Amino acid sequence: MIYVKRSEWDRLESRGVTSTAIFDHEHDGTVCKAGERMVKKGRLTRNPGDYSTLIFEHIHFEIVEG
Repeated sequence: MIYVKRSEWDRLESRGVTSTAIFDHEHDGTVCKAGERMVKKGRLTRNPGDYSTLIFEHIHFEIVEG
């Protein structure tokens, strides 16, 4: 699980590099509902090899205060 500070998420969102899921997505019993957040993994890890991987809120990452 990747934990993202709200301030970092807000920065990414203001740059237009985040999106929202258009349908429910389930992975290993955990669900990201339509309308919840998604982003390319590389935006969070800054690893060029991760930019082709789409990750979903509550499945792969959580936004935390701080």
